[in-house]
Amino acid sequence: MKKILILNFTRIGDLIQTSPLIAGLKEKYPKSEITILANVSFVGICDHIPNIDRLLVFDVKQFVNVDDGNTSILDVYRYLDKLTARLKAEKYDVLINLSHSRLTAMMGRLLGIDDVRGFYATEDGYRVVNDPWIVYFSSLLSFRLHNTFNIVDLYQLSGGVLPKARGLLIEKEKPVKTASKMFSSLGISDGDTVIGVQAGASRTDRRWAPEKFAAAADLLSKKKKAKVLLFGAPSEKELGDEIASRMKEPSINLVGKTSLEELIGFVDRCEMLLTNDTATMHVAAAVGTPSVALFLVHAFPPETGPYSEGNIILEPRISCFPCSHHTKCPHYACLDMITPEDVVEAAEILMELKKRKGFFVDAAKFPNMRILSSYFDEAGFLDLKPLMKLSLREIDVMSRLYRYFFMRPFLKNPSNNYWIKPLSENFEQWPADETGNWAAKKGKVFGGLAALAREGSKLAASMQADYGKGKVARVKDDVQKLAELDHKLITYGHAHKETMPITRLFEMGKENLPEGDLKVMFGQTQTLYTGIISAAEFMSKMLEEWALTSGSMRDSGMLVEGGRT
Repeated sequence: MKKILILNFTRIGDLIQTSPLIAGLKEKYPKSEITILANVSFVGICDHIPNIDRLLVFDVKQFVNVDDGNTSILDVYRYLDKLTARLKAEKYDVLINLSHSRLTAMMGRLLGIDDVRGFYATEDGYRVVNDPWIVYFSSLLSFRLHNTFNIVDLYQLSGGVLPKARGLLIEKEKPVKTASKMFSSLGISDGDTVIGVQAGASRTDRRWAPEKFAAAADLLSKKKKAKVLLFGAPSEKELGDEIASRMKEPSINLVGKTSLEELIGFVDRCEMLLTNDTATMHVAAAVGTPSVALFLVHAFPPETGPYSEGNIILEPRISCFPCSHHTKCPHYACLDMITPEDVVEAAEILMELKKRKGFFVDAAKFPNMRILSSYFDEAGFLDLKPLMKLSLREIDVMSRLYRYFFMRPFLKNPSNNYWIKPLSENFEQWPADETGNWAAKKGKVFGGLAALAREGSKLAASMQADYGKGKVARVKDDVQKLAELDHKLITYGHAHKETMPITRLFEMGKENLPEGDLKVMFGQTQTLYTGIISAAEFMSKMLEEWALTSGSMRDSGMLVEGGRT
């Protein structure tokens, strides 16, 4: 029996997003025992996630504000030492560490588990990563506009599980029964249409305004003759009260009044959920309730959009979206770009999406936003499709191309059509000469990156040979040359953002080179440079083929030309 330990100390939504990984591990290892170690503040949701055999609680919260502040760091150390000893005694076969903290990295070291996937610490205490998809996940904030992979798929890949359109999972039978007992007392009958509203968010600065939520809820209530349920955590009670007081139509204010179990049952009862990027949105995806989800400020739908088919995502059509997680927006203009009327239109589109696929809405009706729908692609990965034809942006081309670059191992019959077809179907195209000129220009950029990597590959091979011959002084001189070349290569990535996924992953690869035999290290360094060469040449070739394909399709009348934005 394979014993698997998963560390995930993050929030409720992140734990729900772990459920496909856990299910995939059970499919892959039917006789396995899966243990989850979760933060005490969020552990309650694990009672409703299937396939967890054992649940352990990480609880340093017990040391906060106790004994009038007299609890010592030694007490915390003793707790951690005892917990680590308990886990080590279990003799786990596999550790999957989905948390990025130094604490969990050190636990990955101390537990003595042979197969560690994710973050762990070296003997010297440095945090390293030994799984390529965790490397990707931990790096993507450097190139998030180029990323199209949902965090749920990255979780699965990191744990050695192949996504198979396996949606989020929650055991809802008991929650549905629990919530149904409360319906009559709240005035909800079997034939009623019910709409849920979740106005909170983990960060207050990316919440859509309460007056807008109230106005949208009123419009939806009147249009659909629906009863509106307001959801939220106890910390969001004031927000719920404000929305309820601003609404002209009746509402049922459940903010801070439901348990997690009850929330699951209530969300299941809803026809749709209007929400920010929240844990409740992930609950809705798990129980099959479609969402109209607002992604604003820092929230970015490719990363954390609802992991199920048929949701509608609204994002602002503004050049600075999304904000970096490490910055504070100076204007928050995007919060005003989506109106309550837009939300009502989106709810209509949501219902239409249930009946038919492959339609587009008039982009002119929504000048300030993009409308996306979620679906699983041919390989079972979540993807987002625009529901309005907009002018093609450079980032649209590069993000689709990078998706194809990373997806090729998972496609049964890899074809350039995987990334070119969505561009041709979902966007208005550039003029033919502009397409060719742009593709040639970007091809040269990737060519320059490949040229730098060839220098590095040659130098690393020389160092490996010299080390084998005992020419230590020469190796020392070349180490400095290699460091200077690495700096030049990484700087190149910052100067040419379209290459950042490649250069950042190279940088992480260099940081995670294993300690030990220098000859082996030089060989792995050469492999990293070879990887850059291969990736850069692939990108150049695909851009050239895209330009040719777009031109031939345009000549045949299959494409409509449009200006760039």
